[in-house]
Amino acid sequence: MADIRVTHEAQVTVISFPAVFQRLRETEVEQIASTFLAAMQGAQPRKVLIDLEGVEFFGSSFIELLVRGWKRIKEDQQGVFALCSVSPYCVEVLQVTHIDEVWPRYSTKQEALLAMAS
Repeated sequence: MADIRVTHEAQVTVISFPAVFQRLRETEVEQIASTFLAAMQGAQPRKVLIDLEGVEFFGSSFIELLVRGWKRIKEDQQGVFALCSVSPYCVEVLQVTHIDEVWPRYSTKQEALLAMAS
C-alpha cells in the first residue's frame, strides 16, 4: 500500500505524493489521512508545505483533509501552511471553493521553501 512522503527541508515539513496519487479521490484520501494528519501534528517547527507535483485531480474530501491539517498548524501563531506545484485543474478547484485565498500557493517547491524560510 502506497503512502505519502514526509520529508524535512530547510526546517519545513514537506508532504508530497508518489505517482500512485495522481488522482486523490475519496478512497485515496482515506488511505493517506492518518499519515497526513500525524505529519501535521509532528511538524516542528510548525511549517508545512504540501507539494502537489504530479497530482492532477482532487476533490472535496482532499480539501477537507487540507483544512483539518491546516487547523492543526494554525494553532501555533508561528505556524505556516502552504501549497506548491498545484496543477491548473486543482487551482480551479481551489478558486471555486475560495480556499485559494486562505493559503499561500507557490509555483515550485524551491520558491516555497525560500519564502517559508524567511
